[in-house]
Amino acid sequence: MLKHGHLPSGFLKHLVLVSIIMFSLSPSSILSVTCEACFEAKTGFRDHYMLNVSLNNKLRVLSGYLILKHFNRGEGNLNELCFKIYPNSKYFRDRGGGLEINEVKTLNGEKLGYYVTGGDGSDLKVILGEPLSPGSAIEVNVSFTLLVPETNERLGYYDGYFSLGNWYPILAVYEDGKWVVHPYINFAESFYSEIADYDVYLKVNKELLVASTGELEEVIYRGETKTLHFRAEKVRDFALVIGENLRVEKAVIGNITVYSYFFPEDKEMGLKALETSLKALKLYSDIIGFYPYSEFKVVEVPGWYGGMEYPCIVFITEKVYKSRDDELLELVVSHETAHQWFYSLIGNDQFREPWLDEGFATYMETIYFEEIYGEERGGSILEKYVKHPYYRYLQRKPDKPVGSSVMDFNGDQETYVNIVYNKGALILRVLRGVIGEKVFLQVLREYLDEYRFKTVHSEDFQRVCEKIFKADLSWFFDFWLFNKGLPSYQVEDFRVVEKHGEYILSFKVLQTNPGVKVKMKVPVSVYMDKRERIEMYVWVNWSESNYSFFFKERPRSIVVDEEDLIPEIRDLNMVPPFRGEVVKEVYSFIREVLPLILTVTVAFSAVVLLLMKRKGLSASKQQ
Repeated sequence: MLKHGHLPSGFLKHLVLVSIIMFSLSPSSILSVTCEACFEAKTGFRDHYMLNVSLNNKLRVLSGYLILKHFNRGEGNLNELCFKIYPNSKYFRDRGGGLEINEVKTLNGEKLGYYVTGGDGSDLKVILGEPLSPGSAIEVNVSFTLLVPETNERLGYYDGYFSLGNWYPILAVYEDGKWVVHPYINFAESFYSEIADYDVYLKVNKELLVASTGELEEVIYRGETKTLHFRAEKVRDFALVIGENLRVEKAVIGNITVYSYFFPEDKEMGLKALETSLKALKLYSDIIGFYPYSEFKVVEVPGWYGGMEYPCIVFITEKVYKSRDDELLELVVSHETAHQWFYSLIGNDQFREPWLDEGFATYMETIYFEEIYGEERGGSILEKYVKHPYYRYLQRKPDKPVGSSVMDFNGDQETYVNIVYNKGALILRVLRGVIGEKVFLQVLREYLDEYRFKTVHSEDFQRVCEKIFKADLSWFFDFWLFNKGLPSYQVEDFRVVEKHGEYILSFKVLQTNPGVKVKMKVPVSVYMDKRERIEMYVWVNWSESNYSFFFKERPRSIVVDEEDLIPEIRDLNMVPPFRGEVVKEVYSFIREVLPLILTVTVAFSAVVLLLMKRKGLSASKQQ
């Protein structure tokens, strides 16, 4: 019954060159707990990972084992455990990587049956010797060997650096009576895990520098190697970056030490990344709630992507540093730092509901610029990186619901980014306008207070919004999360009637997109005689709504959604073209028109010369 994932040819023969240092095992296998402790296990006991691994950097092989202590916090017995082994997915096997399971056993040496399954080979099922009852715990030892693919991915070796994200067997989430498993997706995240505690022992060559989740507890040097012990509590994952030429700078804010790791030639941008992370940590802590860890690390890595989030550590790729674009670096670092709240502290299924972390992180990056540099700069960042890209996308492709899963995008990264990141951020901006600034900030704080170190679904966020706003918001979430298309609003029949010293303003707001069925609170701005602007919200149904308001001064004009709060169809025609498209159009114009211009110029010059010649001959004759 023992099956293994398929690894590249020649992989197994390298294993004899790799030494696996094993810790002594405790004699216990299944731990029973009392009825009193059973309640604690259900409500608060966290899983614990002990990883003991050794890196052969020449062979790109990381080998060793993990001991997982898992508490059954569910209501029924567990007959199996399910781990995600992302390095064994077809995506990484095709790139020369893979993860081999050598053995699975209890701590008293009893071997457990297991098999590798899943559509892409990234699921490890472990059969338990006896059912694990609710409130009980089990400790299992999983021996494995990882061949790191030679690629510039989140998991990979490239140009002397190891990026180790999602690199070890991690327990899947058990939800609604089943294990939640998703395939590895390279253009997005498909990760979902619970909070746990980690002790990681890593043996490497002594000249290598290591950045990781958690804190460094101890370093033991032996000859040409060193063993580092890292510890992390209440984290959702554990990531590493290993390289010989990394440089590091650090700074302290409050009780948090922030580290910036960077390539030697990128020191200036590395210092900028440090500065940005300090400001972002303070801002987000003030707005949402405190950052609970003692360290945070920003690490430059090789990569084709922009950035990647892990607990207490984020990967920022070298292309961002080497762009020498301060704004871009600040944008990416502030985005990935926001993930420390939305993904790390408040967990979500990044495959089924990616908007819950990416939409939030994208909106927080615009709030970062708004709060650090002012509303005008924040607005320009929103337009440049969020609003305009989304509208340009809609000029070429159809809309999709923000609440879509990763699988719904069929590998289309452009659609995924514009819907999940950009449209997701825009609907949070709409929500902020609908419920008000003060309530929106209260929602963020309550959301963290209620779900810190837990996992959420979209309905959980909706419930918190309704709790703080004290009103039903199903009309908002039903449309903006689970429907597609944009409304379009315009004002008609604007009339002002004076009566008994007061002015009655009457007008009609039309929703002119027949393909959209939404009842929406729409902002309107009324301008008075003295140029005073009065802002208010009106309910607009699927097609049109009529309104009348009394004012002591004469209203002169009215504008619907003046601040462009609500994404609308009309906005698509107001977005300036992408710079690359302008260049392309200019180049095309020059290429097509320039030959004609040259032809006309040559012909004109010839005519001028001919006329001058004739004039010269005529003058000679006169003389």
